[in-house]
Formats: sequence, structure tokens, C-alpha cells
Amino acid sequence: MITGLQERWGQVIVNLLDNAVSFAQPEGIIRVTLNQHVKIGISFVVEDSGPGVPEEMTKQIFERFFSSRSGAATQVNSAGLGLALVKQIVEAHEGQIQVERSSLGGAKFIILFKV
Repeated sequence: MITGLQERWGQVIVNLLDNAVSFAQPEGIIRVTLNQHVKIGISFVVEDSGPGVPEEMTKQIFERFFSSRSGAATQVNSAGLGLALVKQIVEAHEGQIQVERSSLGGAKFIILFKV
């Protein structure tokens, strides 16, 4: 069982999926995984085959108004708030979020929380 505000968890999922879709355009792969780990708790992972996150930007992408969008990933209404909100919601629910390189070639967002 995952506790917390359903609307906020929904917002986390939608923001991460929107992000993955926009960076994996025009054709790409998105993988979503939910795992239960004996010692860690639960992990929720969203990864894509987009350009990925440069290592020097892994902290910046969670800052308000930051955007690394360019080319096909550019969005008219992108304010750079999505990942900042995701991080804030995850941490408010006593979870952690991290980003790494995906085996698909793009970004891999991992949310860990104890149950």
C-alpha cells in the first residue's frame, strides 16, 4: 500500500510521463516500472529513449523554472516547473527522487519510498 494524497501522486505520474513523452518525440520508447523491494520499499521508474540528462544538469533539472528543452522536445507552455513539483511532492511524502541514464538511451527517473 502506498500512502499519501492520491491527487499529488497522480500529478507526479502525469508530470513524469509528460516529460518522457515530450523528450522521446517524434518516435521513441517509454518504460514505466513499479517494483517492491524487501529492504528499500517501492520504486517507481519512468525512463525514455530521448536525449537524456547531461550529468552536469542532474541537480538543476529539479530547480524551479529550469528547462533544458531544445529541438523536438521544445514545448510552448513549458514553464520549467514540472520536475520541481515532482521533487517537492515526492519529498513531502518522505520519498526520494533521482535521475540517471536509462538503458534506453534517455533519462531514467527513479522514485524510492518506504512502505
